[in-house]
Amino acid sequence: MPRLKTKTIIPAPRKYNRRSEEQLIADLEARIEGLKTRAATKAAKKNPAVRLTNQAVRSIDMALEVAENAAHRESLTEARTALIAYLQLDGLKIPQRRGRKPGRVAVGQPEGVLT
Repeated sequence: MPRLKTKTIIPAPRKYNRRSEEQLIADLEARIEGLKTRAATKAAKKNPAVRLTNQAVRSIDMALEVAENAAHRESLTEARTALIAYLQLDGLKIPQRRGRKPGRVAVGQPEGVLT
């Protein structure tokens, strides 16, 4: 019985984009700068004044969520701005205002109930 020929598949040649030495050096220098800023941020976060300022900004954010008076909101916003300016001088990440997460349903209210 003659043997059937099998079809051999030849893979397409791969094209590699090799980075030049200058590109490699630039990427490594960028990575070094990122590590330096991370180390500086980590050291600054150990500072009790910075840590407490960060907590104060978060507390102001919570107070802004429940503030009903416009004057109260304005004074809280001014205080938050001053504290954020202090944090930016140290080159720290500014805490974002926290709100409710979208898509959450309050307890006792089923989602998508048809009546």
